[in-house]
Amino acid sequence: MFYACGDYNINLLQSDANHKIASYVNSVTSSGSFCLIDKPTRLGESSATLLDHFYTNNLTTPITSGILESDTSDHLPTFVLIRSYIPPYSSASYKFRRHLNKIDYEQFNNELYDILQNKLSHNGMNTHKKFDTLVSTFKNLLDKHAPLIRQSRRERKLSQKPWITKAIMVSIRHKNRLFSKICKNRTPSATNAYKK
Repeated sequence: MFYACGDYNINLLQSDANHKIASYVNSVTSSGSFCLIDKPTRLGESSATLLDHFYTNNLTTPITSGILESDTSDHLPTFVLIRSYIPPYSSASYKFRRHLNKIDYEQFNNELYDILQNKLSHNGMNTHKKFDTLVSTFKNLLDKHAPLIRQSRRERKLSQKPWITKAIMVSIRHKNRLFSKICKNRTPSATNAYKK
């Protein structure tokens, strides 16, 4: 099982018109993998391209993927949620945080190094198994040295950024609505309204 993502600079939306891109798509899909992102991730005033790819051959684990409407970059941010890596103790009613201020990083690193030296030294282990071992070892050590603790009411309140006023929130929502219009309908009037 593998995951590969990045800005590939290959516009998948042109696979019907460009034989090189079609050949690339065929070689990827013939290996049993597929791209989780299928809509434009870069929007120009008169163009839309799909340059940001996320490939996997995982057909068994529930995966949720999508594109966020955000103007922080000229590429829309993409996300992929892989069910097996969601911690089982997450809850809608409580928020948790890592207790990182008391972690002994030197001890953590030494322990991680020792465990991985022992586990990854087997020659028969393939790359995918080694990666899974690395992730599970790191997570187990993180749970040991920096366990998740429930946020207090005060911490939850502080995490909501009290310096952002209601007026600023209204302005942010207005800006996001204008950007959403650009994503849906790239007209000069929508672009000008957003820039203004």
